[in-house]
Amino acid sequence: MDTESQLASLTSFAESSDACHGTLCEREKEWSVQNGSAEVFSLPSGEISDIILDTGDKHFHCHKHILCKGSLYFNGMFMSGMLESQSSCVELHDTKTEAFRDLLHYFYTGQLELSQSNVFDLVEMSSLYQATNVLQKCSDFLLGCVDDDSCLSLMHLANTFMLNELYDKSRRHSLWHFESVSQTEDFYAASASQIIDYLQDPYLNCENEVDVFKAFCAWYQHNAKPCEVTDLANFFAKAVNFHLLTKEALGCLKEFSAVQMNEELMNFVISLSQDHILSSLKSKTSSRQRTSPRDGRILCFGAHECDLKKCGDDCSIMRWQTAPLDVLEFKADTCKVKVFNTMANILPNLTVDSGYTVCAVGDKVFVCGGECSFGRDVWLMTVWCLDTRHGSWHEAGILSQPRRHHGICSYGTSFFLMGGIGRYRIRLRTMESFNTETGEWTSYPDMLQAETSPASVECRGRIYVFKNYVQVFDLALHTWSYLELSPGIPGHPLCTHPDPEGRSIYVSCLGAKSLWQLDLQDLKIHHVCDFLNEGSGGIYRQGCMLHFSMPDNRDNAEVTIECHNFKESRSHIIGTLHNALLMRHFVTVPCFPQFTPSSNHKAL
Repeated sequence: MDTESQLASLTSFAESSDACHGTLCEREKEWSVQNGSAEVFSLPSGEISDIILDTGDKHFHCHKHILCKGSLYFNGMFMSGMLESQSSCVELHDTKTEAFRDLLHYFYTGQLELSQSNVFDLVEMSSLYQATNVLQKCSDFLLGCVDDDSCLSLMHLANTFMLNELYDKSRRHSLWHFESVSQTEDFYAASASQIIDYLQDPYLNCENEVDVFKAFCAWYQHNAKPCEVTDLANFFAKAVNFHLLTKEALGCLKEFSAVQMNEELMNFVISLSQDHILSSLKSKTSSRQRTSPRDGRILCFGAHECDLKKCGDDCSIMRWQTAPLDVLEFKADTCKVKVFNTMANILPNLTVDSGYTVCAVGDKVFVCGGECSFGRDVWLMTVWCLDTRHGSWHEAGILSQPRRHHGICSYGTSFFLMGGIGRYRIRLRTMESFNTETGEWTSYPDMLQAETSPASVECRGRIYVFKNYVQVFDLALHTWSYLELSPGIPGHPLCTHPDPEGRSIYVSCLGAKSLWQLDLQDLKIHHVCDFLNEGSGGIYRQGCMLHFSMPDNRDNAEVTIECHNFKESRSHIIGTLHNALLMRHFVTVPCFPQFTPSSNHKAL
């Protein structure tokens, strides 16, 4: 019996599946393993294959109408009257056999097993043969793989194959996590044009331009050869915004290890002390700016703005007694707010004093804790997550224990909960963290002192908890200590914000006018300024502290916003909000444009 007859005589079987057109015959698979040269796909009807696809090292016996349904490429080939439509065998060039086999298996069964080892080849094959369903499944799979180590290579893949959602997510991740991404193998493996495109991006999340210079030096030390770069100054000016470097920063550049290890880099850094060289570089980069994504969007949870004329005379009273459920976005440039989202669908029974807390981790905001009705054991145990990119809520996890009026702060991809009140009104000393990527809780040593409604913030690897005392937790040593302050902070600390350099923490208190600064060098409290109005909340943004006053009365609920500019050491009123209540729970989330694959982006 010849090969064709042998193949035709093989018995087929079918699996019941709404997604499948047919299935690969198990006996045929056994036969193909033995022969190693061909595989046969069959249909439940027993219809014999009518086309052989030759990838060079394998012959696949298939059905044209199945190929046409799964692939626009084959549909065009077999339905357009091309020469191949009349042939019984088609040679396929530049085809990766194993990935192509997985593609055919999906056409016949609707089943696709994706893994890190096959997804990249499947992206290439599904793109080549225009199998849009498979390409989308690959993209969805890779969306869950975006991390510091992979985001740059995934951005390149997404740009190559026009995977919009994957490109947007991977580019945003690479920009937001610049500090860690710039130390990965993907970063060092990038070409010169790719690395320049990445570092030039105005949305790069860097503390200052020194960090960009340091990263570029490390990349250069890893990759470039002297013969490849003839003009080092102009080469560096393509990636580093020299006009944003201060004289103090320029003086410390030669301390970087990459500079000290490379004579060429050291000579270049020394040359920057010459005014004519530095002026020339600054003129070349002056048109470029950095737009920090961290200062993008200000959100306020538990605030409400309404029109009394439309809502009726009782609106302000009703809204004061039942917690506002709107999530407002505050625009600092116009001093206006708009409704960004709502908590009404997830926490409809929230009250003013529920004791929930809010924390931003990247572009996601987490709402957790609280008790709907005190004394009735009605706890809010679900950790809710607002994806600010898409405006959608989802359940992120469950609290490990009931907790309200607690402290909260973020660190890396986790947020920490500490203190507060638990079941039976017990004041808590416990602290735990929630990993927003894995959904896992981790317990830490108890606080030295139980505190309710403390203000907390992470700065330089330590968590500072402000209330009656200042307690400090070392994240590396896992130890607590008291911070003795003289003088102390008068009042109830409400808002704490580290400065961008991590040298100090700004503190404002509920119902107070003063803004304080905790200097982490001398460990002393310094008075910064007095605002005109007592505060109900605040947020640090772009070198300024925005201060929101207490509502002046319950009829109009007018809130005044003041701004203190640290560089200019002056404060001024920037505007007023009417009918806005309880302007607390402020967070800032990154705000990126919509990134799309384009020839304008030389993706990594």
